[in-house]
Amino acid sequence: IDRTRTWVQDGNLLVALAHGNRIAGLAMLNKEEARLALLYVHPEFTGQGVGKALCDRIEADARLAGIAGLTLESSLNAVGVYERMGDV
Repeated sequence: IDRTRTWVQDGNLLVALAHGNRIAGLAMLNKEEARLALLYVHPEFTGQGVGKALCDRIEADARLAGIAGLTLESSLNAVGVYERMGDV
């Protein structure tokens, strides 16, 4: 938790999407590197638009910060997700 707190205090962005009292997903934007540093959707919430909502929010905040485009690293299993969202 301390590492995450430091990371956010350094000017990066952490977004969480909740469903009731549960976290449905998380996304992190590394502004310095213009990079989507993390995108996680809890398995119970996959296929429900959580990942897209998180990506849309990160992209909007990146644009407000003057970032024209983002990079990311992904496992081969997740490439299709990013393709469907138009991010590849």
